Amino acid sequence: MEKRFWAKVDKSGECWLWTGGFFNVGYGAISGPDRRPRKAHRYSYELAHGPIPDGLWVLHRCNVRACVRPDHLYLGTHTDNMADRKRAQRQARGNDLPFAKLTPEIVHEVRRLHDLGLGSSAIGRRLHIPQTTASDVSLRKTWRHII
Repeated sequence: MEKRFWAKVDKSGECWLWTGGFFNVGYGAISGPDRRPRKAHRYSYELAHGPIPDGLWVLHRCNVRACVRPDHLYLGTHTDNMADRKRAQRQARGNDLPFAKLTPEIVHEVRRLHDLGLGSSAIGRRLHIPQTTASDVSLRKTWRHII
């Protein structure tokens, strides 16, 4: 399996990029001996450093999901991964989220109506959004990145 793995890695750049199949979220995928798909970067880490302890994640120093270069990989917790994602500004926000129902224009309108004295229930009815959404937006609990 190791020989098959490295045959699918392009080592020509700083990052060693996986050229085989991918999971839909951008991580390389390789079938293990049991035929179950595994994340390529995790397999690379295990080849270089041994088994991954339970509860730990394999993170990328380079922030390139397709990278399998062992010295670009390190272990961390889920919390470490979320902090790294935030630090690298890779988290989706606002209307970049796949399930987002608001737009920056609607957010501005919610805040404008709030500044005029309308309550969140009235704003919600007028803009066809839930009252709680109108409240969270007007109080800047959500969509804080929109000024």
